[in-house]
Amino acid sequence: MIEPHVIQAFREVVGADYVSDEIVIRHAYSRDPHPSITVRKLNKDPLTIPDLIVLPSSTEEVQGVLRIANRYGVNVIVMGSGDNLTGYCIPRRPRTLILDLKRMNKILEIDEENKVIRMQPWVNYAQVQAAVSYTHLTLPT
Repeated sequence: MIEPHVIQAFREVVGADYVSDEIVIRHAYSRDPHPSITVRKLNKDPLTIPDLIVLPSSTEEVQGVLRIANRYGVNVIVMGSGDNLTGYCIPRRPRTLILDLKRMNKILEIDEENKVIRMQPWVNYAQVQAAVSYTHLTLPT
């Protein structure tokens, strides 16, 4: 279990609305159809449920969360798309938080000259297409 003062430190970094230790939310993040996870759940393995869910919105917030996790010995699992089909987002150790990147969904820069787009991890192809439509760049379809 992650101590209340540590949870509060995470809340100070990303905002109270984006940190949850509610059991219903934690259970939602522990779903995975992978056979190894199904067996662990059938055996009532308590480690299949993360202790905390944290949703940063920027690189700086990710850095802040990782600094706190390191300082207090909290394990971190980064969650990208949220498919959860391989068991990678399910905890194997106590004191584990899920760092869900879904709020990181912005295009940060389009450099037409170098043909580079700098974006956050949750930007999808449709967002990129829409953003490039205002430039001289084209994307493969």
